[in-house]
Amino acid sequence: MKIVYFKKNDQPAVGILTVNGILDVDAYQQCNGRKIFSGHNIRKSEIKELKNIIEDALLDDRFFLEESSVTFCPSSPKPSKIICIGLNYSKHAVESGMAVPTVPVVFTKYNNTLINYGNDVPLGKVGE
Repeated sequence: MKIVYFKKNDQPAVGILTVNGILDVDAYQQCNGRKIFSGHNIRKSEIKELKNIIEDALLDDRFFLEESSVTFCPSSPKPSKIICIGLNYSKHAVESGMAVPTVPVVFTKYNNTLINYGNDVPLGKVGE
């Protein structure tokens, strides 16, 4: 199961990528009077529920979107923190002209640095 977030009414919405397209989970849930999932990151405890939704929804094509018709959002729309590992393989260190580290290089990012899937990463003047 591949969970995706896509833009709907300028907000991240939960979708599930299937062979029929992207299931708009909240649209399906609202139509059936059930809880919606958007507005928070999906919890591990909700995975089983999402799997059940797919099985039910596959019978109703009204809630499936073509992948090419959506704008994907970051895979975690509201992270509380982002921890990154830099120079995580020796070739990356060599490409960067830096020594291969003996311990992982750990750094943080703020959630305003996230970009949507498929978008270019702006490097700024230093990165160019």
